[in-house]
Amino acid sequence: GFGCMRLPMDGEKVDYAEFTKMVDEFMAQGFNYFDTARVYIGGQSETAIRDCRRHGSRDLHCYQCPYCGGWHLTHKA
Repeated sequence: GFGCMRLPMDGEKVDYAEFTKMVDEFMAQGFNYFDTARVYIGGQSETAIRDCRRHGSRDLHCYQCPYCGGWHLTHKA
């Protein structure tokens, strides 16, 4: 899966342009699992994957993880 604990940064913020390229390449290779959590990058990880999902034709779906309070994202089958 794509671990979102560390993402490309532009100063204190996630570099969305670089992150989007990474997500596109990851999914082009046929992968579809993203691991994120509220504590990753001070909460920016979940925001970044949410925004990446929202601003593209990635057709990602979010699933809340009931045992950890986080989210799992997978590509729509």
